[in-house]
Amino acid sequence: LACNIGIAYLRLGQMDKSKPYLLKAIDLDKKKDFLVPFEVLQDLFKRTNPAEGIQFFNKKMEEGYHPEFMNVMLGKTFFEVGDTLNSIKSYKAALSINPDNKSVSDFVTQLEIKYYKNQIR
Repeated sequence: LACNIGIAYLRLGQMDKSKPYLLKAIDLDKKKDFLVPFEVLQDLFKRTNPAEGIQFFNKKMEEGYHPEFMNVMLGKTFFEVGDTLNSIKSYKAALSINPDNKSVSDFVTQLEIKYYKNQIR
């Protein structure tokens, strides 16, 4: 319920009301297997404060939350703020945990091609 309220506030553009509910949803998840609020928070951080998102996902990873998923969230956040090199590093960290993640593998390959192509110019 907390997650759904957070999503509703996000859709209404009320980020200040959305965030506490999403954080509450994470706190209430005793099994630590409900990933939806993290995805919604990533969108919220993208819109409001990407640097806060990077800190948040790093902290959650340090706390032991799904390292593969947190690295993907970090990769996405870095990508959205234009930090391609750190995005690549985060996605590669996710791939080191799960090399069979084809969507991440394909995306990081595209990022590397674009990044290194731009470095040559």
